[in-house]
Amino acid sequence: MTHHPQAKLIFVAGIFLSGFLWITLAQAQPQTVESTTPPVMQDTAVKTFTVAPVQRTAAILMPNALTPEPPAPLDAKIKSGILQSLGGGGDIPAPGEIKAQSKPVLEHIVLSAKQPFFSERGFLTLALAYTVHPETAINFNSNFPGSAGVKLKVEEGRTYLLDFAVKSWGSGTYLVETEGGNQEFADTSASKEHILVALNATSSGWTTVRLNRDGTDYHLYYVEVTRVN
Repeated sequence: MTHHPQAKLIFVAGIFLSGFLWITLAQAQPQTVESTTPPVMQDTAVKTFTVAPVQRTAAILMPNALTPEPPAPLDAKIKSGILQSLGGGGDIPAPGEIKAQSKPVLEHIVLSAKQPFFSERGFLTLALAYTVHPETAINFNSNFPGSAGVKLKVEEGRTYLLDFAVKSWGSGTYLVETEGGNQEFADTSASKEHILVALNATSSGWTTVRLNRDGTDYHLYYVEVTRVN
């Protein structure tokens, strides 16, 4: 039997081509990739700490937040006379008294670090107060000049008396700023404890009164606002 060289060459080429196609198809098949899942947290328990609280003042109050006794309330007879001089009847509301109304109306509020906000009546706005704590007065440091603002919702034709209860450590001057003008209160012997300001509203809406001090540090204990008429 005669073997033709060309037939042999074709046979070898066919084997080579078949092998090449098999390798190509094998590489083209999608490869199975094992999915990696995030590692499971080994320790999910919440750690519990055992604590032994110390005295409250030592735990949460700064040393300079311990304030002296607040000033005595303004003498009732003097206050009644002031209210009468402003056109009121001279009646003094009970401390913290707020009369129930269908709509909040500013009649009498006492603003402090403990109660800085009364809805639709008034609230405190503090700038650079050195120490604010609900159980002490608000402290202002002369090295970081700040101010205490009172924002009030007043009614047209009404008059309001503001009483800023304060104490300071030395000579200085209080400055009250209103939208109708400013007033200074000299405090040369650090004896002034009540800064009194009256507002006469010519229209209804929100107004701001701001208290500053030039001189030594001081404490603001509260701001009592009373509607005169």
